[in-house]
Amino acid sequence: MTITAPYSELKAHLDATAQASNAFTPLLRDEFDCLSSAESTHLIEITQSKQEATERLLSASTALLNCLEALSLEPDTDSITQWASQWPSTDAQSLLTVWHSLRESLDENDRLHQTNRQLLADLSHRNALQLNLLKNLMGNTDTYSAEGQYRSQSPSGWVDQV
Repeated sequence: MTITAPYSELKAHLDATAQASNAFTPLLRDEFDCLSSAESTHLIEITQSKQEATERLLSASTALLNCLEALSLEPDTDSITQWASQWPSTDAQSLLTVWHSLRESLDENDRLHQTNRQLLADLSHRNALQLNLLKNLMGNTDTYSAEGQYRSQSPSGWVDQV
């Protein structure tokens, strides 16, 4: 059997999606490094790059899903494997190699993203604790509300009780 348009189209979409996913991975690693080292100067650049990479990955993924739908295939390994079995073994293996590479890349990106989310949550929690401690150490503060009304705030934390 010779390579046909559906095979070539699916392979091209798999390649494009895998490439977009692989490009996302170093950005997530860079983000982790910045968050771990509290190096916020590069975080804005990384966030912008992640936004662009997300848009590319979303576009490639949508095109891949549309292609799979047109071929009446589910986006899972069993469906792809069964469909690839109709092609010569080298072509089938090439298609499955890209599929597995894409799945591994997406899984790695998910793990990195979850790690970064947890690190951000930890940093946010630590900052909230430090802010609370600072407020308690400052004592009474006189401020103005957003409406311009004078308001005296008495601290109500554990430092006041010591």
